Amino acid sequence: MSKSFKLKSGLFFLLLLFLPYCYLAFFSNPIAEDFGFAFQFQENESFYELLKNSYLTMNGRYVSNIFMYASPIAFNSFVGYKVFPFVLILLLLIGNFIFVQALKICNGKSGVLVLSSVLTLLFLNNMPIISEGIYWHTGSSIYVLGLIFSLFFLWSILKLFTYPYRHINFVLSTLLLFLSCGFNEVLTLLLVFFLMVFCLVMFLLRNKGKNTALFLFLFSIVFASFMIFAPGNSYREGMYPLKGDLGHTFLMSFLQLCRFGFLWTFSLPLIAASVLFYRFIGKLKHKPSWLISLLQVNKWLILSLLPIIILLCVIPPYWYTGILGQHRTLNIAYFFFIIVWFLNVAVWFGFLEKKGIKLNFKLPKKVCFILLVASLLFTGNGFNGLSDIFSGDANNFDKQMKNRHAILINNQENPPKEIVLKPIVFMPKTLFVMDISADPNYWTNQGYNGFFKLPYTLIYTEEIKQ
Repeated sequence: MSKSFKLKSGLFFLLLLFLPYCYLAFFSNPIAEDFGFAFQFQENESFYELLKNSYLTMNGRYVSNIFMYASPIAFNSFVGYKVFPFVLILLLLIGNFIFVQALKICNGKSGVLVLSSVLTLLFLNNMPIISEGIYWHTGSSIYVLGLIFSLFFLWSILKLFTYPYRHINFVLSTLLLFLSCGFNEVLTLLLVFFLMVFCLVMFLLRNKGKNTALFLFLFSIVFASFMIFAPGNSYREGMYPLKGDLGHTFLMSFLQLCRFGFLWTFSLPLIAASVLFYRFIGKLKHKPSWLISLLQVNKWLILSLLPIIILLCVIPPYWYTGILGQHRTLNIAYFFFIIVWFLNVAVWFGFLEKKGIKLNFKLPKKVCFILLVASLLFTGNGFNGLSDIFSGDANNFDKQMKNRHAILINNQENPPKEIVLKPIVFMPKTLFVMDISADPNYWTNQGYNGFFKLPYTLIYTEEIKQ
């Protein structure tokens, strides 16, 4: 059996693993902020003024706010809302593909696609909250879409230092950095941190591209300041009375570090993928220049990046709000955790190789690959996705949401004084975010009032009768 056939067979099974995630996209439905932001988009004659007002009164997310407001349902497309998660998954795969291709560790496109598929599937399988990361437009457009732009930025960095004298590459990298820094605070913080480390390493190694790295780092600080010092941030911070507690921030951040560090490090899919990648690195005939440079860096510095990534994504929420109200910021952490994890595998392989130490894994590669595929399918979000599909929860959730929307639309011509809706019964783990409240004045309920043009109708769930 040829290596090409084995590679393509493995690729076939990996691509099959994307099907449940793509299928679930068509059961996703708008909720919470989706309707509120769509209503604001529809009611404002000037999109520029809406964005400007958001920057001055809400937050400094100068790029993600564009996608947040201009969602598919802002154009009354519920079908487009369902297509968006599918497009997001595809863009994640494409982003990982061009990133891996730029690393130059695979000769053929099939090998690149295998590695990029594994990276994407690892992220989908164990991201802390996939419902808000992939299938909820407001969350995905702020966080995961930013990760996709970051992948393109990483690709441009690799191209830039491969062809350092092409000015167009520097312009492209700067533009992608500007866009990536405009999505959310933790992503911006991570990009600034990584560019600082990158710049430091380049100067320590006396690399000829050190000045370019310095300029990118300085640009990242400038772009980050656009977000951090936005006037709207002070208004938002005022909503959280528990902010600024140093002891609470560090205690809770340490506990989250232990929690997610353990869950991710001992994730079965990641372990299986690491064993396969370790063997793959060992068979490389020619190490790419970036890996040769990386092997000159202190291995403990590279290893320390793993806990730092988690801390940089949990400390800001605890400091500015006093809580970690959602795990969307941890989705960002896990994305970079995976990349840095495999960098560590490569670095530690190089270190052990220099010492003449060779780790011998008794499990055959076929068994490791089967273990990888099985664990991606039957653990984490892979298992939850299959459960939501085959239990009927995803389909029933979609039916109930469609029925709810139909009720609201049918009452637009002759608005009643009140509309009592049944609470959501089916709550698929991969799709459900939150429901409206029994209080008609609750902000999620008000989103229905605005979007469905029922400003004077009391909309609530039937628990209010209790």
